[in-house]
Amino acid sequence: MSVPKLTYFAIRGRGELARLVMAAARKQLDEVTVDFACWEEMQPGTTFGVLPTLEVNGKEYFQGNAIATYLARENGLYGSNNLDCLMIDQIVQLKEDILTVEINTVVGSDQDKMSALKKLVSDVYPRTMKIFNRFIHENPANSGFVVGDKMTLGDLAIFEGTQSCFNSDSVFLSGFPNIMALREKVAAQDGLKEYLARRKTLVPIHSFLYTDI
Repeated sequence: MSVPKLTYFAIRGRGELARLVMAAARKQLDEVTVDFACWEEMQPGTTFGVLPTLEVNGKEYFQGNAIATYLARENGLYGSNNLDCLMIDQIVQLKEDILTVEINTVVGSDQDKMSALKKLVSDVYPRTMKIFNRFIHENPANSGFVVGDKMTLGDLAIFEGTQSCFNSDSVFLSGFPNIMALREKVAAQDGLKEYLARRKTLVPIHSFLYTDI
């Protein structure tokens, strides 16, 4: 595989899971950063009209979760059997459900943003963190990871899916000890440790939008 090229905005958003996969694999990922101010003009000339995209061997692909899953498969960070893969896939989708509501807290009318924020705090975070915490606990390997005895895309998805909650209310997240322990394990992995040290922490409740990559 040639060095993959990720094109996305300078935010975490839907591109961050792919970045985490490549950092965990300690593999090179070329990046093209798109300025929000230029996107409206650029968009009609792009292949799919949405970001992120990934270029591999001269061909372009899109959809952030599909990109992250492909990179995980290529780098030994996916499941070892179909049931493990099913567990990972549902976690990745749950992370996307969280992100959708998080994004709604910063786009649209003030009323819509406030409504999304209330939903995030009163429903989405409590419900999804409980699910993540249970999944980790129920892993028969009792490894602290979500499937098997090594880190996979599922763990990276939990790490990223809980990042904004952690930034905005770490006290709340501390009520889910399995998640907190997993976050520590993931952050300590070679490759990820260095990557995360470069990533800056910005406005807490909107932090899912920002990264220094």
